[in-house]
Amino acid sequence: VNCEQEYERYLRLGDRVSYQVEITDISDEKSTGLGVGFFVTQRYTFHAGEGELVGRMLFRTLRYKPAVKTEGT
Repeated sequence: VNCEQEYERYLRLGDRVSYQVEITDISDEKSTGLGVGFFVTQRYTFHAGEGELVGRMLFRTLRYKPAVKTEGT
């Protein structure tokens, strides 16, 4: 659905990058044209080397059960 990114520094050749992810929010149930579901927000933190913070990302997705198609639609 959307993504917000922040960078602390550029990566350098040879950096070994790792990340951690945390679910920070799950919305109330929503009814959309795709079906009924939830918006899930995850926070990623990216580290290089011995744990130096190099970036962050908020990533929001819609997790839904597809709507059942009825005849004629």
